[in-house]
Amino acid sequence: MRTFLEVKLHADHHGSEISDNIGPVDPEASFLFIIKREDVVVSNTTNEGGSDETVIIGTRSFGWPETKFNVEFFHLLLPIINEICIKGMLIQFPILSPDTIEGGLKQQISRYALGKALLCQEKRARFLDIVVCLTFHCIKDIDAILMGVIDGLEIKKFAEEESSTCMICMDEFVKGVEIVKLPCKHFFHGECIFQWFDKKNSCPLCRFALFYEESD
Repeated sequence: MRTFLEVKLHADHHGSEISDNIGPVDPEASFLFIIKREDVVVSNTTNEGGSDETVIIGTRSFGWPETKFNVEFFHLLLPIINEICIKGMLIQFPILSPDTIEGGLKQQISRYALGKALLCQEKRARFLDIVVCLTFHCIKDIDAILMGVIDGLEIKKFAEEESSTCMICMDEFVKGVEIVKLPCKHFFHGECIFQWFDKKNSCPLCRFALFYEESD
């Protein structure tokens, strides 16, 4: 499985300008973290022209509750304190490993926050809101997934008391031939069902998902 992290940052400084009549007042600063994960199952195939191409078989997305932090504005203007604040927020999310945090994520958000804080100060805005959207893209090769699925499937000899037709090829089973039984209790010729898995991830009869939720 290949995983990469997509980072999107957005900032908004708004509100009435701070008046000189009331003396220096720091803007209010906040961070909103939106963390998601997108799993993508792909298949590497060869097209009619003989070129290799990657086809998406299925996707699944989910996320964690949005989390908001309020910070002291002047902390964002001090690079060292800024990084400490950012790290303090990032370590609240178990999905973010220390290597991810220290491998550039902390510094990226810190530099962005510093630049936006300076701009907010220049514009004399009252509020600074920073949105941090982190999306983990997990790319899974269907061949590797299928190997795990196939290893767990039941393979047995066909008995006459069972249904006599493979509903993929529509040929009758021959007594003693090896058939593959899925967790949903339906069974097929091994060659038929494995070829089916190249395009679909579910039972041909009941659409029971074997290893992954299909995309629409």
